[in-house]
Amino acid sequence: MTVLSLCMLIPTSAMAVRLVVEAGDQPYYTYGPRYWHEGYEWVWIPGHWSRYHHVWIHGHYVRRGGFYREHFRDRYLRY
Repeated sequence: MTVLSLCMLIPTSAMAVRLVVEAGDQPYYTYGPRYWHEGYEWVWIPGHWSRYHHVWIHGHYVRRGGFYREHFRDRYLRY
């Protein structure tokens, strides 16, 4: 009985948890959402959760389509 009354006199502190959500990926980096480089088109893929391993994949550029001779001399040409 004395233990119970002693516990009631001690103020309880809240076990608060702080949750912060940050947007870590930029919409795109240096070259914009898409650009041409030496005949290939590069497209920005935003950050996303992987399907199978459940890890965060940071945004990155991927090459799309085939080789285009008319863009062969372009280096980081944005459009």
